[in-house]
Amino acid sequence: MSTLYLCHHKADGIIVDSDKDNLKLNGFFECYKSRCTKIKRQFYCDRYCNKITTTAVNVYVQYENDVFTGTCNRMVAHNRANGSDVGIKVEATEVWRETGLPEVVMASCHKVQREGNTLRATDCINGTLLNEELIPEKYMNFTTYWSLVTNSTRLLDPEQNYLPMQHLLTIFNYSRLYINLEGCVNTLRGECREFLNTHGIDGDNNTAQSRFPCFYKKDDPFLVIARFDLDKTWRDLMIAIFVPSTLFVISFIALVVIAHSVKVGDDAKMRCQLCAQDDPAAITEDLAMDGVLQTTEDMADMDTRANQPLA
Repeated sequence: MSTLYLCHHKADGIIVDSDKDNLKLNGFFECYKSRCTKIKRQFYCDRYCNKITTTAVNVYVQYENDVFTGTCNRMVAHNRANGSDVGIKVEATEVWRETGLPEVVMASCHKVQREGNTLRATDCINGTLLNEELIPEKYMNFTTYWSLVTNSTRLLDPEQNYLPMQHLLTIFNYSRLYINLEGCVNTLRGECREFLNTHGIDGDNNTAQSRFPCFYKKDDPFLVIARFDLDKTWRDLMIAIFVPSTLFVISFIALVVIAHSVKVGDDAKMRCQLCAQDDPAAITEDLAMDGVLQTTEDMADMDTRANQPLA
């Protein structure tokens, strides 16, 4: 359905010359060159959808700002509402059947799909019956349809088990809506704008309110989350725990091995003791170095004795 409006107005107010008295242009005016006529009454606008078929139609299903119409024989439900708790899956239960009475069915659903001659809808609410005589013949626009929905108060399901009214399903009257647990988005991809278009419609100007699945905690009405994947959360948690822990264990073992296998010799060279046990060249070098050190110590002793006075 188009988001455009067809507005009607009548300019019947004062006339102002915009070239001379432009300070008087306060409000809505219809201008032709410099001659402006004030629009005194409020605009009257219709949604630009002036051909919703009403001929031989007994079911109207609203999905966001689209209206599905059809001539149906019966309506069957596969889930039963459970108030503010999760619904219960049941066997196919007939909710409504065409009886020849002059009445039509109206409902609002979260998703609607057409499968051949069948309409398959999910999460339907506000099921009502309306006298067929109140519906205009052949066609009607969206504004008329919206007024009919507003004034339709006869319940289709008196026990409120299959097409309950919206107020019976309310869990929290007010909660903050977060896009995810972190409240973070990718602004370069325009996620904020996309999220606003799909979750930010408040129902003004004869439009349908945003309806979407969300995740919540029963004992915490502070916030609800639009995007939540439990499997992904567990996967990220496991990665955050095991990857750093594994790296820490590997680093610790490596440090212990290095501390016990690498030694610094007297010549300020680092040597691997484990490698030196099997390397003859390293053993020969160590023996030569020990010989040099021993010779140096002997020469130092001889110098000490030579410098001592004779008794």
